[in-house]
Amino acid sequence: MAQILERIVAARGLPESILSDKGPEFVSKAMDAWAYGRGIKHQFIEPGKPTQNAYIESFNGKLRDECLNESYFVGIQDATKIAAAFRRDYNHVRPHSSLDNMTPMEFVAGLAGDFLPHRGETNREGLGQTIPAFFGYDSHLGLS
Repeated sequence: MAQILERIVAARGLPESILSDKGPEFVSKAMDAWAYGRGIKHQFIEPGKPTQNAYIESFNGKLRDECLNESYFVGIQDATKIAAAFRRDYNHVRPHSSLDNMTPMEFVAGLAGDFLPHRGETNREGLGQTIPAFFGYDSHLGLS
């Protein structure tokens, strides 16, 4: 997980905080040490309150319903191939109502300059839009 977080930081800069649930991937000592070592506050949502982290909880539901529950994985390479196809569709093809029916990549392309706000922040023009949880990476922005 640290490698993935480092790639996100390289593309977007350090956030002030990270909000997550208390799943095993987020409560590990390694995750805590990574955030602490970079001065990032690690905040947790309350148990049973998924609306406190609505973007990622919405994404998790879509990933589960539309990819994981619909697929049979015969091995790690197969799972990687299926997840990559879902990621491309999610970020490049599927419009998102929270982004005025644009795809995440269309939304990112429309931002002024290379500024990419952290989730929950507005862009430079103050349009009040936020970015949903992206799934994966792209060569120029760290997203795909």
